[in-house]
Amino acid sequence: MYLRNGFYALLSSLFLMCLISCLGGNDETEYFVSDDAQITSFSIAHDSIAILAKTKFSIDQTDNEGKIYNYDSLPYLTNIYERVKVTFTCGSGVSYLMTVVDSDTVWIASGDSIDVSNPVQFIAFAPDGEKKKEYRLTVNIHQIDPDSVQYTQVATNEFLSYEHKILQLQGVYYAFVRKQIPPVSGLESVVVLYQSTDMENWESVSLNGFPNDADIKGIQGVEVIIDGIKSNRLFAYTAAGDLYVSWDEVANWYKKETEYPVVSVLGYLKPVTVREEKDGRIAFIVKKDGVLVFAFSETLLKFESGETVPENFPLSGFSVINNENGDITLVGGKSQAGDDLDMVWSTETGLYWSNLSSNPQGNLPVVEGSAFVYNDKEIWYIGGKRVEDGAYNKEIYYSLDGGLVWKTKETKAQFPVELSLRTDASVLVDNQGLYFYIIGGKNQSVLTDIWKGLLNSRTFAR
Repeated sequence: MYLRNGFYALLSSLFLMCLISCLGGNDETEYFVSDDAQITSFSIAHDSIAILAKTKFSIDQTDNEGKIYNYDSLPYLTNIYERVKVTFTCGSGVSYLMTVVDSDTVWIASGDSIDVSNPVQFIAFAPDGEKKKEYRLTVNIHQIDPDSVQYTQVATNEFLSYEHKILQLQGVYYAFVRKQIPPVSGLESVVVLYQSTDMENWESVSLNGFPNDADIKGIQGVEVIIDGIKSNRLFAYTAAGDLYVSWDEVANWYKKETEYPVVSVLGYLKPVTVREEKDGRIAFIVKKDGVLVFAFSETLLKFESGETVPENFPLSGFSVINNENGDITLVGGKSQAGDDLDMVWSTETGLYWSNLSSNPQGNLPVVEGSAFVYNDKEIWYIGGKRVEDGAYNKEIYYSLDGGLVWKTKETKAQFPVELSLRTDASVLVDNQGLYFYIIGGKNQSVLTDIWKGLLNSRTFAR
């Protein structure tokens, strides 16, 4: 019945086209019948599945069998549980397609309803009845949960058993490692440098001019803009307040004379609209007249100082988030008295800092040895040990607004059982922002493993 009715409809369409062409002989106007057998547009819809009406379909005409598909897959667990209305146009102007339903060849018209839960074959005909084009319709639905995380162990490395700091600059990972050595010329340890492009294979690099008494955890690596040119800058400081810098090469360092002793490097403020003609500024804590104050410098030749550092502001152990809007956010760390902090601080200038933790929704549990990372436009709070009960933290907290409000990730984002809960891990994101790495740390003993995490939504078309 479907085949016969559709066939009659196609013949009727052809007859009308021919009739128009013949009637056109009474005047000087010429009418041409298209031999285009291609489908030129396609959509589906269902009253109870609203997202289908917003789904855009691509039509690939390049192969013998054309492909019709939605490039942006439908959300995970979308259920197309009933027949849907299909709407299409053909280059020929014919509004019928041939397909197969329950092993029967049938004709369907634009606006008919069919089952698309499995791929569907279509054949479009030109008005001459000879030229045709075959298509395969596939409605793509995400098969994995976008909010779940895949974790994979990628390596172990002996150097992670020592104190270390790992940075990523332009796709290269650098590990500064303080190794204990037999006393040589009065030294008990020495800082060495390794580099890698894949987090799996590391090679030793000669490190020149770097002070052995530097605070390794306080090393900051940033991409700065000076005179409109982007380049890498690394900063380190010692307990005596000496500042050391590295220009691009990472392995070569030199001491920089400063106005005041440097107590901490807080991060890099990118140039923003109000100062777009100037360079960015490095934010510091310095000791001025015996008092700890906030300061910044654009050239390192001169500091501009601001407010006195409050007692509940972190001096060490904090995580630095360089936000896309140019601000700096600091999370966690230890206070001047050595207390573990659960606070979030932010600045636009480097001279004046706001405590975002005054918002009751923004409070975080006090966790010792936690790590923070800017991942998928969110700040993630990972690992550590809860101060209140000494339990390892298995939750992943996240903030969408720069640390003002924090929520808990669902269980499907938490570490698998194979990945030991830990404190003092290094966490950073790769150069493309696709993966994040969890590196080393401590549980009952020192851990030397490296894990790679992938938020599944990062692989989806955007």
